Amino acid sequence: MTSIDSPLGMVLVDNGENLRAPGLDREAVVIGHVHDGEFLIVEFVADATTAVFDVAGRHTVPLNRDRAATAGFLQAFADYLRSAGPSSDPRVLTADQAAERLAAFRAGKIATPPPPTAAALPHSVRVRNLLRALRRIDPQAATSPGSWWSGAIEQAKDDLI
Repeated sequence: MTSIDSPLGMVLVDNGENLRAPGLDREAVVIGHVHDGEFLIVEFVADATTAVFDVAGRHTVPLNRDRAATAGFLQAFADYLRSAGPSSDPRVLTADQAAERLAAFRAGKIATPPPPTAAALPHSVRVRNLLRALRRIDPQAATSPGSWWSGAIEQAKDDLI
């Protein structure tokens, strides 16, 4: 199950499985998932690049030059989200996530979120910091309109995430 607090619904896993599926033109290893498996995060064996594989549509969209860059992008987005300060907005959960939270609540195991490390930064500063970090980690993925990240970056610029 995806952690409620996973950036952009993306989770990387330690031990992936080899994948040869229709729509994949080369051998890949599953290294994570988006939205509990609706999309898979794959690393291509031949060159170590990463991509999002649409399980239903059977096509890939490029992510990063390697797994470390993908992890770095996720960390940069986590930092971007955290720098907004505490949110009072409602959370949208899947049924499984809601059931998990309810079970934890009933068991008395609801953890309070860590306090913000600093005051919330203005949106323009948060976006500038995010873009700077992404360009430092993987300039091609941060600036390519064909990258999966282009949508998330656009949403961040528009203050939608």
